[in-house]
Amino acid sequence: MVSIGPFACLPTRIIEAILTPESKIKGNGRIEGLPGMEHLKGVLSESLYSALCAREICHEVDPSLAEEALLGTMLRRLGHILVSFYLPEEEQAIRRELAGGGQLTPHQAEIQVLGTSYEHIGRIVAKEWNFPLTIRHCMQPLDAPPAGPANAPETRLQLLANLADEATGILRGGKSDEAKLKLKNIIDDYSSALNID
Repeated sequence: MVSIGPFACLPTRIIEAILTPESKIKGNGRIEGLPGMEHLKGVLSESLYSALCAREICHEVDPSLAEEALLGTMLRRLGHILVSFYLPEEEQAIRRELAGGGQLTPHQAEIQVLGTSYEHIGRIVAKEWNFPLTIRHCMQPLDAPPAGPANAPETRLQLLANLADEATGILRGGKSDEAKLKLKNIIDDYSSALNID
């Protein structure tokens, strides 16, 4: 019997899905017939792109944090990835809620469908899997960069991950002149906190 200990704060269907991965893997070890597989590939690609972006920014800003920035940024979408893989119907319901033209934010849609957020699921699982505290801290987005310099490594990692995620979101729409202006603006927003020239 698998103990659910730290997962106890998650809805039961999420716990069951996470603890029974064999339900999605066939005998040959391959994933077959997973609904929403293309969307999952997109989430994984965006996660990797954002992580690589964080590492590159880090090489310019604070090379000592580059690998932690890569991992922490990549794992920011852990909850979304787990839900997409283990609960594809719920993940599709969240996307339908958002596409329906309603007033829900992504976070509100996640709460409505799952009873919790992707971010919360990711943090709970990361803690259970004994990810280092710095990585878990980096997984948690900040609302906005602080006004002054951020000196604590954990905060710098969060800021680097935020900047990379925002840049990835902008570049998802292409590399137009408008996108370049938006990139310049977000770099300006983070410049004092990260000491970017």
